[in-house]
Amino acid sequence: MKNQMFISLLPIYTERLIIRPSTVLDVNLLLKMDKQEETQKYLGGIKNKTREERISFLQKKEDKFKCGMSSSLTVYLKDETPIGFIGLKIDESSNSGEISYIFDYDYCKRGYCIEAVKEIIDVGFHKLELKMIIADTIDGNIGSKRVLEKSGFLLIGKREKDGLEFLDYSINRVE
Repeated sequence: MKNQMFISLLPIYTERLIIRPSTVLDVNLLLKMDKQEETQKYLGGIKNKTREERISFLQKKEDKFKCGMSSSLTVYLKDETPIGFIGLKIDESSNSGEISYIFDYDYCKRGYCIEAVKEIIDVGFHKLELKMIIADTIDGNIGSKRVLEKSGFLLIGKREKDGLEFLDYSINRVE
């Protein structure tokens, strides 16, 4: 199963980053990002979650890993500073994945998100042999669109959900 294979590859190291499973110890980063207007702008606005609610949320992510399902990953600088979250949801039946990410606004526009996304794509295609990886972003989220396009994703369509327009992207493995 590709989920277990992906989990076995963790942590993942890049030139500047460490990507590893999220744990309840990442709660301070999540709470910080909940209050960042720029980070939450395209996610429905400022979150007023309690520390306990966020610990519970992260515990569910940890539990998924324990059950062999890939889940949220925390992105750290090499000095162990947590700067964001990334995920690869693997669909075993279609041999594809869906990537998602959210970063601390204090670390945006420094190439960290692109570095993490490109590494997850590389692992997805070269180690897991996925055929395709998809992603979406809300139309108007220029930063996220740039990340996807600089990472090689192509816009494949638009859709509306809950009154918002989403842009759908995909990237295919080149054989």
